Amino acid sequence: MAVETKGVEAVRVVNYNVHHFAAANDRYHWIDLNSLSAFAKQHQVDVLTLQEIDVHTKRSGEHLNQVRALAQRLDMYYSFGRTIDYEGGQYGIAILSKFPIASEHFYRLPKGELKEEARGLLVNEIVLPEGRLVIGTTHLASNSNKSRTLQAKAITEIQQSQPMMLLTGDFNAEEGSEPLKVLAKEFSFDSRVADQLTIPVVNSKKKIDFIVKSKESHLSIEKHHTHALNGLSDHNLIITDVTF
Repeated sequence: MAVETKGVEAVRVVNYNVHHFAAANDRYHWIDLNSLSAFAKQHQVDVLTLQEIDVHTKRSGEHLNQVRALAQRLDMYYSFGRTIDYEGGQYGIAILSKFPIASEHFYRLPKGELKEEARGLLVNEIVLPEGRLVIGTTHLASNSNKSRTLQAKAITEIQQSQPMMLLTGDFNAEEGSEPLKVLAKEFSFDSRVADQLTIPVVNSKKKIDFIVKSKESHLSIEKHHTHALNGLSDHNLIITDVTF
């Protein structure tokens, strides 16, 4: 069960598709962990949920585990969910937390076509000073609405048996689409932040990245903003305060 807490007034959460920490138009492929690290320190972020993370890949450095390196910079706990093997290493999604992680579960999500990239859902139970925060993050299929819908249905089934309080990620879909209609059966999409667009970074046109709460949770999502982080990635990050 997702057990809420009264011991912490607010938890600051960031969701970010980091594009393996390289600018979308960077032909030299410079890896920049420092910009997000500095942002997280400046804004006193408690939890980071990240997509498109490289671990020991050729393109980002065979000796570089991006999630561990970022966690070390921020003195955070972390977990990683491998979605695919890539260039001699791994690629996937991650959660970092200022507070200890009591448990982590990684779920494989279905796909409509065999050739499509594998996707997953990473769920962590985070130990707050008094109570727990159960948070999940995902990165849904980029090209197939059929796959996104199948993945959304799988997430709602997981939610019904092992409930999360927050779901974050790059959903690769806008509100009103079939995948998000499926997710909206279990999670609340806040109309107040519908105009906070996340792609592209310059002249943003769409909102496909989200932090949403379970309909069964008493959490409140406040101070929800997007931020373009020095041109890093091809997405804007989302920062929000979650109150109890």
